Amino acid sequence: MLPNLNRDTLLKPEAPIGGANVPHLLTNDESLAKKVYMCGSYHRFIADDPRAICPQCKYTLSTEVPYVAAQAITEG
Repeated sequence: MLPNLNRDTLLKPEAPIGGANVPHLLTNDESLAKKVYMCGSYHRFIADDPRAICPQCKYTLSTEVPYVAAQAITEG
C-alpha cells in the first residue's frame, strides 16, 4: 500500500456518475454470478433461461448447474 492513500478508496470504489448500474469487475456477490441450467434428464443441453425447452425430451432446462468462468492465462 502506498503512503497517503485511504484503504477504503481501494477496497470500496465508487461508481462514476451515470455508472450506477455498472457492476464491479471483482465481486463475491452471488446474485451477480452467471446462472446456467440443464435438462433434468441430463441431456447435453444448457441454457441461461430456466424456461428454455430441451429439444430432446421437451422438458424445461430448469436444473441449475455451477458456472465456471475461464481464467485468463498469464504469460511469464
